[in-house]
Amino acid sequence: MDRRRSPRDRPPTETEAQQFDLLYPLVKSAYREISMLSQKKQDGLVSELKIRYINPLLAKAKDLLQEYPVADFLDLLDEETTLQNSDAALVLGRFVSGMEEFRSRYYDEDEGWTTRRG
Repeated sequence: MDRRRSPRDRPPTETEAQQFDLLYPLVKSAYREISMLSQKKQDGLVSELKIRYINPLLAKAKDLLQEYPVADFLDLLDEETTLQNSDAALVLGRFVSGMEEFRSRYYDEDEGWTTRRG
């Protein structure tokens, strides 16, 4: 895999790293919840309340990652369409994977975050 960085791909600021640390567990928790529902009943419908709860998290995560290549593949849950559990799990899975990729690039277990001033 080519790890060269594009102009959009730069270390996060300290503020962005802190925001990531706040958002990631919440997005991952939502993904686990929807995944469990999907395993029980794939074609079950995601409630409007769940979408209203999850989308603000996804919006903040997408905003945080907007300058990074992974952002091109992130979308919010569609509030206008009736979503099945499996559809929502797919969308959330992309966020979790994208956030994990972001973390693997800029976070070291021993050193912590690689950040830039800003």
